[in-house]
Order: sequence, then C-alpha cells, then structure tokens
Amino acid sequence: MEILTSFNSKRVKNCCCLYQIFCFFLLFANFTNLNSQNQLFKNFTAIDGLSSSEVYDITQDNMGYLWFATDRGLTRYDGKIFKRYSISEGLLDNTILNFYEQQDGTIWCSTLNHKIFYFKNEKEGFKAYSYNQVIEESIPNNFVINNLVVSEDKSLFLTFNNKYLFLEIDANGKVLSKPIKGNKTDKQKLILKALKKVPNFIFRDNLNLHNSNIDFSINTTYLLGASSFIRVLNDTKNKRRCVFYKNRYFFISPDGTHVTNKVPNDSSLAIMADKLDEDYFWIGYQYGGAIILDTQGNIKYHFLKDESVTKVFKDHEGGLWISTLNSGVFYNKEPMINHYEFDSFPTELDKDNDNGLFIAFHNGIVRKKIEKSEEFSKLYSSNKKHSVFIGFDKTENYLYIEELYSKKELVKDNKAYIDQVFGISDDEFFTNGFSKSHISFLEDTIKKVVKVPERIYDISKINDAILIGTQGGLYEYKNDSLKSLKDNSSFFNNRISDIDTDDNQAVITTMGNGLIVKKKDTIFSINSRNGLLSDICTEVYIEDSYTLWVGTNRGVNRVTLYKNNTFDIDTLSHKEGLICSEILDIEIVNGFVWLASREGLFRFSKSIFEKVNSSYKKWLHLDKVIVNNKPFAKNDEIVLQSPESSLKVYYNTVSFKNGGYNEYRYKIKDKEEWNYTTNTAIDLSHLTYGSYQFRLQVKNENQEWIETIEKNILVVLPFWKSSWFISLILILIGLFIFLFFRFRVLVFNKKHFTIIYHGILNKLRRNQEELSVSIKSNGNTIRLITSEIGYFKSSRNYVEIFTEGKKYLIRKKIDEFFQELPDTIEFLKVHRSYYIRIDKIKEIKGNKEVVIFDVQIPISKTYLENIKRTLKHNFGI
Repeated sequence: MEILTSFNSKRVKNCCCLYQIFCFFLLFANFTNLNSQNQLFKNFTAIDGLSSSEVYDITQDNMGYLWFATDRGLTRYDGKIFKRYSISEGLLDNTILNFYEQQDGTIWCSTLNHKIFYFKNEKEGFKAYSYNQVIEESIPNNFVINNLVVSEDKSLFLTFNNKYLFLEIDANGKVLSKPIKGNKTDKQKLILKALKKVPNFIFRDNLNLHNSNIDFSINTTYLLGASSFIRVLNDTKNKRRCVFYKNRYFFISPDGTHVTNKVPNDSSLAIMADKLDEDYFWIGYQYGGAIILDTQGNIKYHFLKDESVTKVFKDHEGGLWISTLNSGVFYNKEPMINHYEFDSFPTELDKDNDNGLFIAFHNGIVRKKIEKSEEFSKLYSSNKKHSVFIGFDKTENYLYIEELYSKKELVKDNKAYIDQVFGISDDEFFTNGFSKSHISFLEDTIKKVVKVPERIYDISKINDAILIGTQGGLYEYKNDSLKSLKDNSSFFNNRISDIDTDDNQAVITTMGNGLIVKKKDTIFSINSRNGLLSDICTEVYIEDSYTLWVGTNRGVNRVTLYKNNTFDIDTLSHKEGLICSEILDIEIVNGFVWLASREGLFRFSKSIFEKVNSSYKKWLHLDKVIVNNKPFAKNDEIVLQSPESSLKVYYNTVSFKNGGYNEYRYKIKDKEEWNYTTNTAIDLSHLTYGSYQFRLQVKNENQEWIETIEKNILVVLPFWKSSWFISLILILIGLFIFLFFRFRVLVFNKKHFTIIYHGILNKLRRNQEELSVSIKSNGNTIRLITSEIGYFKSSRNYVEIFTEGKKYLIRKKIDEFFQELPDTIEFLKVHRSYYIRIDKIKEIKGNKEVVIFDVQIPISKTYLENIKRTLKHNFGI
C-alpha cells in the first residue's frame, strides 16, 4: 500500500518534487456507511503525543496496537498512551513513508532514504532488511518506493513512482530485475501487468519487456498524461480489476477488453485510493478529503473535505482512523452514526405519509429533510423564537405547528376561554395540541375540555380511555371521569414524559421508574436493573408490537418484547459512539433511526446493533512477567524457587472505544472464585508452595468474558524445606542416636552426651523457626524471642522477664504468661514465683539454688523433686 507525504526542502535533500510525492501515496481502509461532513471525529495531533502532525500511514500489529508513520518517526497507540520511536529506538530513518503488511503478519516499512525495515510488534523489535545496500546501489536517489511485496520464497519486489518494471531481489541478495525510466512517447498508453509469482503486485511495462509468467495485463489508451498515482485493485465480487489514476477510475473486465471510465465531480487532486471491502472503494484528495464509492463507481459519501487524507483505517473495534498531511489523525468511534449540527438543538421529530422527516427546533424553526439529500429546507420560523411543537395528521395529510405559550381557544359548555399550548401528542386523536393543565378533544362532534390538576407532558388514547402523563404521575380519563392511577401501581408515581399506544398496550416512559408496559391485565417495568441505560426515560417509539426504542438521559435502548412479557435489550450510548445523552425524540424513516437531542440531530441505520453486538477481538496479551524485580523471559511455565519470591504479571488489552478502560477477571485455582479488576497488573507474590494455573479474561462489549490467557505457575520449596531433605535429616539424627547408645561407653559419658544432644535438638528447632511471644511493656508491643529468656518471676500482678542484660515488666499473672509461651517444655517452675529456662542454667548449687545470668534463683522444696527429674533426664545429674 502507499502513502502520501510532503517534505520541506530544508529537511530533505535530493527528494523529488512535491507533486510526484503527492501522487504516489495511497490508503487502505475497511469501513462502510460514512456520511459527508457529519461524522463525529476526534482529532489527535503532536500535542496529544504523535511524533508529528504530518502522518503518512496507519497500521495495526499482531497485538492490536496502532502504528502511525510520520516525518519524525513512528508512533504506537494503545488507546491511552502514544509512544514515540525514532532512530534512537532502532529505526533506520525518522521519515517513515509506508507500511506494507504481509500475509504472515510482518509489517514492512519504507523510508525516505530507501532503507527498509520490518517488525511484527514492539516486543520482537525493528529489524533491518539484509540487503538495503543492494537497493541503494540499484536505484537513483530520486526513485520513490510506492509498492512492496515479499513473495513466499522471500524475494523482495519494489515498484517506484513514474518508473517502468520493478526491482526484484532474491533471498540471497541477488538482483533479478531493475526498474527503468519511461520514454515521453510512451505516455499515451498505460500497460499494467502482474506476475504469477506475486499476482497482487502490479507494475508498469510500457516497453513490453516481460512476456512470460504474466498473471494479469491491462493495455488501454483511456489513460492519458503522465502520473505516478496509479493503483490497481482486485474487485473479487464482480471479478474485475479497478484502476485508480489521477482524478479518474476505471473498472476493467478480466480479459482487459471492457473498460468503464469515470471521473468524480471533484476538482481536487487525487493522491490516493484503495479498496474498502467487497462493496466499497475510496479515493483521497489533496485538501479535498476522501470520497467513498461503490463497486459501480457511484459516490456514496464525502468526508473531511478540507483535509489532505493519507490513510483510512478501520481498527478491530470498527472505529475509523484517518491520517492527514497537516492535521494529525482523526478518530471516529462509530462511523455508522451521522451527526447534524444546526443553530439550535432539535426537540421534536415527525414524518408524513411519504416518510418525509420534519424536525422542530428549540429556537422555533421547523425544517424538513430534502429527499435523497443531506440538506434540510426551512418550513417555519417563530418570530419570538419560542419552542415549536409539531404533529402530522396522516388522515388529513397536514402538519400541525404550534408555538410554546401560543394562545389556544378551548371551549366548554359553549363558553370560550384562552389557554396556552404546551405540546402536541403523537396520537392523531390530539393533533391540535394540549395546554399546561387542559386537554381538549372531539367526542361525537362535540369538543370537550378536561382540566388536569398537574402539569401535563403527554397524552394518548387507548380503547375508550385517555392516558395523561403529568409531573406527578399517570391519570386516566374514562366515562367522563378523571382518575389518578398513582394508587393503582407504584410505577405511576413519577413524572411521565411520554406515552405511546399500540395493539391494546400502552408504553410509558417515566422519570425514575424506567419504561412501563401497561396491558389489559398486566403491568411491568423495564429498568436499569434489567439492562436499560437509565431509569430516567424521556421518549419511546413503537416500531411494531414487539420492538420499542427508548430514549434516556444516557443514550438509546432497543427493547424486543416477547409474548410471555420477557424481553431483550440492546444499547447504544457514548461507549458505542453515540455522543448525545438526553434523547428528546425518536423517529424511524426508511430503515434509519433519527434522534433529537440537546447535542444535535443524529441518524444511524437500524442494523447498527448487528455491528455493536458483534464480538470484536480484544487483543488480550501478557506484556511482561516480573519475578524478583527481573523480567521472566520464558514463555511457558513460571517457576518460583521459594514462596518469598515476588511475582507480578502485567497484561493489556488494546481498546480505542472506551479510552483504554477494560474490565478483567482472573483466578489462580480452578475451584476458587474469580477476582475482578480494571488494573493491568496483578501481584501474585502471596502464593505458597504448590502448582497453580493462572487464568485471565477480558469482558467484551456484549458483557461476555472472552480471550482466556492461561499460565502455569510452580512455586518450588527450597531444598532445606523439602520433604526429602527433612526426611534425610531425621534419618541421620535417628542413626546418630542409635549409634551413640550403641557405643556410648566407648565414645561419650552420659552427662556430656545429654548436654550435646539437647543442644543439637534445640539448635535444629531454632533454625527451622524462631519461636517468639508478643508482650506489651511500657505501652509498646514487643516480639520477644523465647530462646533469649533466662527466667521470669512474679511481682504481685506483674511479671518481670529477664534476658541477658535486659528486663521487661508486663501486667499479667506468672502462670498465664507461662501458658502463652510456644515452647513451654523449655521452661521449668522452681519456685512459686520463678520460672527458669533449662538451657540457660549456668550452675546448680546443691538443692537450694540455680545460677542464670550470674543471678542466684532459689529452689522451693515443693518443686525440688521435679527439678531433680528434669536435670537427670536432660543432663544426667
């Protein structure tokens, strides 16, 4: 594909003229249903993070990121952040002209200095073409690349603007074909060919030098004059080729004999063209925007008329991206939605018997859409610029127009009085309007007037009753009696904004209770808990008995009703590209939905929900895995050597519709509950020993969880904590004890062995886990290692704890503190007021005292026998 650019002579040496460069660059896109000046575009420039506002091309890599080629490097966009790349990040040149996507997902890039590089995504990095020097030696400096294809055998094919033939370099760097300059005498005809080896690679061959291995050939004299802008595309649906040349385009039969020649009604210079899909093509113009045309050559749409467009690209969510030479890129979240701006916002919509659309505006103007046009004619204008109410009487084929506060004569009991108009009902029974507190209607040629105690917002007739929506709720007028229905159902105690009736059912919008469906024997609510965008509903349109369109203060819903009073709800809001919030009126004309809102007039096809509800790829992927603050390079199982290892998983989903906001869920065990988050990083450092399976999913636009990523995680015990090591130690200890008792007389005496044996056991236990007790001393909570305690004694309601060189005082009874120790077996009570730690005994003085930390501790007669048994058992004394 090709791309348009312009260069400043101060920045570019030896480049060809501006006209030549303009003529060769082309675009590719894949989107439909564009409207001329009415698309909703968001503009991104260098201020927002692009490398430059002079953008030549757009593509999307195999991870979903968008890439923009500019005159100052590449820019990557993930829906939130623009990331810039230049020579410092590995590019061969800062002026990137074109992206050429190959079937294997590799993106090849051409630069102004003829150096070619390629990449698949940022992770794999930018790689220079091995034979750039061969290209440089094979072509002059003024040759500008306008097409690039890599064949299955890794040969590189290049064509150049205004040049014949092509450059072919095989996988070993050998040049098999070179381009040449054309002769002036050859400009009266155009011969285009394609090789069987690369059938979609088109080159000019006016010299007829290649007669073999030709897959396709066009030889026509319709194309006169020299131009480097030539684009040949396959129209596979109609089995023909399409040629775009200068300001003209041609549809040519497979044998090249039948040529349809067309010239668009536009004087701007065509600088690019490409295929959209099987039904549409487009052409870009210098300062003329781009046109969309069908496969018959009929122009369907024209947009961004003042821009020089260099690329039109549809992303994976259906959004449209358009790059320009001077204004950066433009983004349209939902191209199927058209927006019309006027001096004031529309308040009401209606249509006539021929599906002509009428629009009433807040400033008192009434317009009608001109058939088969995007223009609107003015029918009425209020002198006082009061809001206008409209209602079309299909029986009388007459459009009623009433101004807010206009005087209206109401008749009752043959007495006339003046009231003010506050609306016209959609019901043809009330096309002459209603006032703030009265409704009037004809009954058997008699005009009746009914006074209502609250502000009226809408009225409608169903069977023999009249439903009246007011500020405080719903009323019913029947058999000459006005009755409030607020007590009949709590659904009707909020403001009623709109009432429509059809097939013995009334559909009522409320300001707080959502949408109410009232049938003969059934009343039920459809609200935000069921999936409606909001409980503040402003308008309802009954398309048929089963399809309702509901306007809210957060967008529009389509509700599909079923016979058992169940329903489905489709949603169109700002997330899907609808920028209006408070919907004031809805009308459907010839398969298109029209919305009146405070943000303007909107139109879209009813089929939009087929696109909105389709599941787009979210490109969920792992960005990186960090173990102990270092990247984990392996792509398979994540292995941690101990539970103390830190583990963080970073991931991303490329989304442009919602500003990069996505919902995720994850779990690390099959049976555990899902964890929900909007973060793009998860800390899994808490994992203990064992094997886990990390699973991650992202939610799509249909609220479905898709694109699961699975990763095995293994947390390995350190060898000294593994079961085999512990078992080995226990076996060795047992063996040691056995051998000792077997040969104790020859090796140790009993006393020495007992001391050593006891010390070894304590040492092993302390290495495995340091035991401690929490105490509160002097207002501070202290973690005290029990192996450091020599003895403790009671002092009334306190306990004094002694370590070597330090004393702690806690408020507690001595026996209570003893029971809190995790290793009570190490301590011995020698007196009613003293506990000592056995392995801290330094000296024993007869039966009266033991010495610990050079302190003499008395031994009570009560505990003497216990002390003797303990000392004999532990020390052989």
